[in-house]
Amino acid sequence: MTGAKLGVRRKIRTGYLYVNISFCGFLAVVKQFLTLVVRLEPTVDQYKWLDETAIAFAHSCNWINDNVNSNLTNRNSIQAVCYNDVKSKFGLTANHVVRACARVGANRLTAKHKRRKVKGFKPTSFDCDARTFRMIEESYLVSISTTGKRVKVPMRVTNYHIGKLKGQNPTSAQVCQHRDGKFYIHIQLKLEAPKLKKPKMLSGLIWVEEISPSHQQVNLGQVKILTILDIGIPEQGFLFKKKRLKAQGQLGVDVDPPYPPY
Repeated sequence: MTGAKLGVRRKIRTGYLYVNISFCGFLAVVKQFLTLVVRLEPTVDQYKWLDETAIAFAHSCNWINDNVNSNLTNRNSIQAVCYNDVKSKFGLTANHVVRACARVGANRLTAKHKRRKVKGFKPTSFDCDARTFRMIEESYLVSISTTGKRVKVPMRVTNYHIGKLKGQNPTSAQVCQHRDGKFYIHIQLKLEAPKLKKPKMLSGLIWVEEISPSHQQVNLGQVKILTILDIGIPEQGFLFKKKRLKAQGQLGVDVDPPYPPY
């Protein structure tokens, strides 16, 4: 039980000790991020444009990786060197070119930390930002820029997706072609982190392995907590694993504490 504080409430008489347990809270992160994967249901023409965009995006990443100095890992430095060439060669929109430079830079940086080289990029996905992607919550469509034109593709949403997307205005996503050959969109959402409650004092029962002869003090090094049922109900306290303890000549009876079912 990490972070718990134990305090003795009364003297030891029968081998059991009531304690107060207070758990220290942690500072919560203001925002938490969630990637929501939703299947797309494009028409035949929309599927073709999405596929062509993924292929052009992968080819541009491979070209950047092969022709730009391999020591460059910053996306701005890479973009400054090859932006015009990539845009004219592969027919991508301006923001897709920027995202391609960013992907090459990120992959190079990861490979550098692992002391490896970037092998290549497969034509199975492309990145989108606020200018190349927009979600329409009313009709559950996504507007995506492609090499052909901007398309509005329906999403196949469930109640889970509807709940997560309600009131959201995502600004980044990734269109991916999974192994089943269908396109999915990975939407990055920023959610409010749940607020932590103030730590409470929790009352419980602990098992004492060894009691000092005077019955005045407890050797805290020998105190062992066996089982906790539920730390979410501090008012009701804790129940612990059953174990008989015969009072050491004090009561002359067996002590049977309540124990949890297993």
